Amino acid sequence: MQNFVFVYVLNGDYRCLGISEAQTTGKQLVEDGWKHTATLNPETWLEFMLNGDETQRFDAIESISA
Repeated sequence: MQNFVFVYVLNGDYRCLGISEAQTTGKQLVEDGWKHTATLNPETWLEFMLNGDETQRFDAIESISA
């Protein structure tokens, strides 16, 4: 089974939830104004962040911030 992380953003703050937590609290976060910005495979994300250059890492973080 693959792991996933659900990323929510509100006013520059981030919340990252595992699948079970997202199923129980994700809807409430959205109702409270949080925006679901990404669903990530954490292994792939870490591999990309560790292997990418500074610009690629910055762009990746920006891509989940919108």
